[in-house]
Amino acid sequence: MTFSHNRSFSTFRVEETTFVGSFRKEIPNAKKNAVISFLTDSNNVQKTINVKDTSLHGFQFLKSMLENEINMHDTQKHEDLAGWLNPLMLEAQLLLAAAMNEDRDYVISHPNKSITPHQLDTYKKFLVRRVVDKEPICYITGKKEFWTLEFTVTRDTLIPRPSTETLVDAAIGQFSRDSPIRILDLGTGSGCLLISLLCEFKNAEGVGTDVSSKALEVAKSNANNLGFQNRCKFVESEWISNLDGQFDLIVSNPPYIAHHEFSGLDESVRNWEPEIALKGGDDGLECYREIASGIAVRPSILSDKGVLLLEIGKGQMEGVRDVMEQLCPNLEYKGYMPDLAGIERCLTFKKKPTQP
Repeated sequence: MTFSHNRSFSTFRVEETTFVGSFRKEIPNAKKNAVISFLTDSNNVQKTINVKDTSLHGFQFLKSMLENEINMHDTQKHEDLAGWLNPLMLEAQLLLAAAMNEDRDYVISHPNKSITPHQLDTYKKFLVRRVVDKEPICYITGKKEFWTLEFTVTRDTLIPRPSTETLVDAAIGQFSRDSPIRILDLGTGSGCLLISLLCEFKNAEGVGTDVSSKALEVAKSNANNLGFQNRCKFVESEWISNLDGQFDLIVSNPPYIAHHEFSGLDESVRNWEPEIALKGGDDGLECYREIASGIAVRPSILSDKGVLLLEIGKGQMEGVRDVMEQLCPNLEYKGYMPDLAGIERCLTFKKKPTQP
């Protein structure tokens, strides 16, 4: 089936009906009639349906669309669709929560709450954006959790990922939590990394830089919403070019996708997240070269006992180490920290001791 990006609710209704057949084999008999009725009965637009049933129906729709996609495009047999069940239910609940202007906890704790026709209509539109356009849930809901905090995200910012939390973990291992350190976040995006560090280091202050003025507006909004506006500022700058002062901790999650790898990214990333925050040059290391060169020209930006933490892509450890050693010889490699998947994710560098 070919889908159009300009979709009306009636078009969605026809497409829903098309997928009813795939539901018949998957849904237990006790649920089957309710789901099919929900998808095919246009009168449901005028009915109120409770939270539990609506999230179940949304889940079944997501599941059937995934099955259809696998059947059409996957040449290998998908061995265990059950592995998708929990993520799909999470998506269904998050989208319903957004349609209701609530959070997921509310959806879970209010299963019998009635859904209004407007909320139902919004929910269906969100499902279309997710399964047809492959729009990331975070852009649909406008929210993403990172390090226990909830951040606003837009298409002007990279979606915060759990792997980047590795830098927060690494920083906690370098400084005492009550240290009055100054933090610099290069390429701050939504501000999630800087603000999370300020959350951990209660006496710290910070600066976030980005070349995107729109991303900086999102970061400022997050700082205000989360109560950190008095402890940080945001500067439009290409790495350290427009900065003054000295910092004890510099962190960065720079773009590190090589140009030739970009087309192989999942379309929910490739078609939606800002390319400028993903592409790292021909070999994926260009931004590390720029950061290293900037610090080499102005080594005083990092205090004598300062720490530089860099997020890297899978398999890039040796390449980034070589870049830093060649272009910024005043820094010394001190080790790496893996993310929760065991991938080398965060490299640590410190200033070499000055010779007497």
